[in-house]
Parts: sequence; C-alpha cells; structure tokens
Amino acid sequence: MNSMAKNLLSCLLAALLFVGLGAPAVYDAEARFAVTNNSGFGVGASDPLVAVDITQTINANSASDLSTYSFTSQSFGTADADRVIIVGAVATENSEGATLDTVTIGGVTATKISEATFADTGRTSLASIYAAAVPTGTTGTVALTYSVAMQRAAIVGWRTIRGSLTASDTDTANGTDPLVGALDIPANGGAVGIVFSNTGSSFTWSGITEDIDTNGSPDGASYGGAHLEFITLQTGLDVSVNPSSSVQAVAAWASWGPG
Repeated sequence: MNSMAKNLLSCLLAALLFVGLGAPAVYDAEARFAVTNNSGFGVGASDPLVAVDITQTINANSASDLSTYSFTSQSFGTADADRVIIVGAVATENSEGATLDTVTIGGVTATKISEATFADTGRTSLASIYAAAVPTGTTGTVALTYSVAMQRAAIVGWRTIRGSLTASDTDTANGTDPLVGALDIPANGGAVGIVFSNTGSSFTWSGITEDIDTNGSPDGASYGGAHLEFITLQTGLDVSVNPSSSVQAVAAWASWGPG
C-alpha cells in the first residue's frame, strides 16, 4: 500500500471513530443551548434553530401625571421576521379603578398577556405584560394609554425571536412580601417578569435573572424586570420576587415556548 493510500485510510478510520464516539457538546450562543456537532442532539434540545431567544433592550420611565405615556426611541434590537417585542409596564395613581387600556409597540397594537392590580382606598398600582409581533425597524415608540391620569409609569422590554406570540403560562401577585409566582415553561422556552413597589426598593428574584432594578426611580418609586431562557421543561418554577420594601407592590410574569 502506497503512502497516499495509507493516509486516506487513516483519515477514514479517524472519521469513523469520531462519529462512533460522538462529537463533544458545544454551546450555541444563538440558540442558547448545547448541541452536538454530528447529530444535532445535545443537552435537552433537538434543534438549535427552535429555541426562544430573549434579550432585554427597553428601559424607560416618567414621573409626569399623564393618561398617555409615549416612550420614544426605544431599542427593538435587530429586525427579524420572527421578532416579538414583549413590554412590561408599571404605573400608579391616587385613586381606585385605573386600567391600562391600550399599548402600542412601534405602532403595532399589542396583546395583553398578564396583569396584576393592587387597589385600596385612594390608590391603584398596575403591573402589565403586553406583546406584539414587530418584524421591522430597530427603534420605535412604546405608548401606554390609561383610563385616567397616572402619577408615574415605567416600561421594561425584551426582544424575542423564535418565540410564540401566545404565552404558555402567566402568573400575578399583589400586596404580598415576597410577591410569589410560579410558571410552567416549555422546553427551549423562556420567561419574563415585571415588578413595581411604590417606594424606594431593590428586588431579589427567584428562578429568572434580573435585568433592571431602579430602586427609587421614578419619583421615589421602584420597578424591575427579569428574564431567562430554559433548555428543559420547567413545571411550577418558582419565579417569586422579594422587594426590600413593599408598598402597594405588584408583579406579573409570563412564559413562552418556541413559535
């Protein structure tokens, strides 16, 4: 056997051994989970192109007394045909019965996903999650329209791709300390949460990772947001959030699977 044939045989045997033993798992940054080079199967996932990808891009607030808040020039991230923008909105006012009537994201009317309300004599606090398919544009306006003038409002938002527009699960909490929540989250899915306390407060999250914690803004109130993606199915995952100071506190959560 000549030297060229020997080299070809050696390469063939090495390739067969590699396939037989299986390639090492590698982390796919785009898909957010591990896959194997040769089979496409990895740690709890079967296809690197179906996992939900969530990135926090939006954060804005206002201490003005308004019924409509327009937060301009918000980052939506890179445009994508599968992009869904999720917005968590919080607000408070000095009377009972306030509602968040409409949310638009980049001019698209968003769908209400989850909402928590704290109401007592002379006070309402709201924490709401809305979502809309917004495939084009890298920035835009997020507009909130309330039934009455609110004292202050804020938003946290996330760009998602490969996610369903319809939430898999939701939960809310109001007036408790901690604010207790739990979610079922599909494999290759993800979850977000939004929280508000009408005083200076920091927040400690369970189950998902904090993105924003304003502690005293806007105007002495506080809000925060969190999210996380998951490789495997989560059932009844504890996503509670604990304010360091809880005054008229509210929180809302939602999860999504691949779309």
